[in-house]
Amino acid sequence: MLYISHRLTHPVDDPQAFSYPIDEIVELKSSFEKAFPKGWTMELVPDVAPQNISSSIDMANIIDHKRQKPQNIINLVAVGSDVPKTYWQAVHHEKGSVWREAINDEIKSIEKHGVWKVVDKSEAHNQLGTTWVFREKEDSKENITRYKARLCVQGFVQIEGLDYNKTFAPTGRITTLRFPLGYCASHDLEIHQMDFKAAFLYGTPEENVFIRYPDGYPHCMKQGACLQLVKSLYGLKQSPQCWYKHPSKIFEQLNFSLSQADACLFVKNEGSQCYVFLHVDNMIIGGDSMQVSKFKNNIRSFFELDDLGEVSFFLAIKLTRNRVLKTVALLRELYINKILGEYGMQDCKSVVTPIIQNEQLTTTTVKEEINGFDYQKVVGAAQLIVNLYSSRCSICNFSLVSIPRKAFCRECGCIQKGFAILKGYQRRFFDARRKGLGRFNNRFL
Repeated sequence: MLYISHRLTHPVDDPQAFSYPIDEIVELKSSFEKAFPKGWTMELVPDVAPQNISSSIDMANIIDHKRQKPQNIINLVAVGSDVPKTYWQAVHHEKGSVWREAINDEIKSIEKHGVWKVVDKSEAHNQLGTTWVFREKEDSKENITRYKARLCVQGFVQIEGLDYNKTFAPTGRITTLRFPLGYCASHDLEIHQMDFKAAFLYGTPEENVFIRYPDGYPHCMKQGACLQLVKSLYGLKQSPQCWYKHPSKIFEQLNFSLSQADACLFVKNEGSQCYVFLHVDNMIIGGDSMQVSKFKNNIRSFFELDDLGEVSFFLAIKLTRNRVLKTVALLRELYINKILGEYGMQDCKSVVTPIIQNEQLTTTTVKEEINGFDYQKVVGAAQLIVNLYSSRCSICNFSLVSIPRKAFCRECGCIQKGFAILKGYQRRFFDARRKGLGRFNNRFL
């Protein structure tokens, strides 16, 4: 891990004492010196002490002073992941057999849905590239349950008006999810979860989109040919919209109406209420046992799904029901631990307030920019936790640090304080319960 510390350093007398090449040291040093205040430099400490050291200690040179720990601004280097980044890394990985199996499963699914057809290159106005994305899916106990490979189009090179037009697609909000959970818990109804298999492959793009042959495609590539997408594929800008339209029409056929509060909440009133909450390819069904069973049988005739039974882990949120008290608790301990561990703050001390009172983030006259730090990624990750605990003023103040686009020393200090308050929220949960007739009280314990 690499830290920037407020500590003045001395020139190095013997550069050869380092085990690193001097040109790499100078290059690394110059890339970070822009972030330091004037007159401050960075000290590079070798991993191994210089060999053949023979010297004596002069006691007269020892200063009688207490040693102080340097104040770190932010950890700039996240912990690396063992998940492969490219197709070639996957096939040559130590777990290459499981990744190759995941790749073959993805290609079989694509061919089963008839995602593309072979056309001549002369028909293609713009050929898009593809990339493989790999992921290890975990359960609530951090055990790997599945190795997943996803073929994605490089949508960042799409041309507006040619390869795509409209792209908006709603995404279910966590704040909306509390209502059906609280309603079903208070009425002792069933809450089940189902996941769509290869969800985006059901959508149909309105535009003509062409891609090059992907890495690992087992069939012979016809010379002078490319692939035209008949169905949407992950990575396309319009794929989320194409997918959302498809289940929405199916839910309408099953007599579900769209909620006015959230475009991803569907309600059915036939005797007792039944709720369906859609979050991309994840779905929660709430209602009595008969309605839930009927919905599952009907939806299977349109999609391939994984029936996960009674919900216990949804969107990195652990859900625990108490049938006696008629409550459901939402806990995000696993996600918080993952974020803290990724940025080396799993051992930090928790604080009460994440931001100093009257702290001004946008009116500072001097800002020292920190390069190489994914500022927006950190704020976005923390925002998911803020959405779950939105009734807590202390943690909601954390979202105020999302003002700038770049990372500066002062803003990074606020993020560090925000992570410190997340440390105290690891074992806390949001409790949705009913209080009084027809009223709900979302309570934080």
